[in-house]
Amino acid sequence: MKEPVILLVDNDKAGKEVLGAIHNNISRKDRKTKNKIDNMQPYIHVYRNLYLVFTPLQEGKTESQIEDLFDTSTLNMEIEGKRFNRSDDKATATTYSKAVFARKVVEENSSSINFEGFIPLLDRLMKVIESHYAQRKENR
Repeated sequence: MKEPVILLVDNDKAGKEVLGAIHNNISRKDRKTKNKIDNMQPYIHVYRNLYLVFTPLQEGKTESQIEDLFDTSTLNMEIEGKRFNRSDDKATATTYSKAVFARKVVEENSSSINFEGFIPLLDRLMKVIESHYAQRKENR
């Protein structure tokens, strides 16, 4: 494949499990990275055109999720009197799920949401693309 394939994962326990699974399933000789893999790196070149990008950590935090990139007003939007509960995928009597957040908040309000919090993530994705094409150019 000529194009980069980018896996974007939360920088939390589940994301680190993805990293572990990748690391364990690619033979040592085929890994692009021989060093200890660090989730603080902007991206990890896993194999050929496969890259792993973690959500950026906020200052003073040890974990992050994609929802951390939204501003407070977006995260606090109420839907039918319910508030967003990002720790649970299921709705309750007083909260709504991540799926509802994606559809009812993000999708329906995309023109008015402040996406500036996503700039560090977009910078990471841009670095992957630039690095990938620079390596392709060198290998010609």
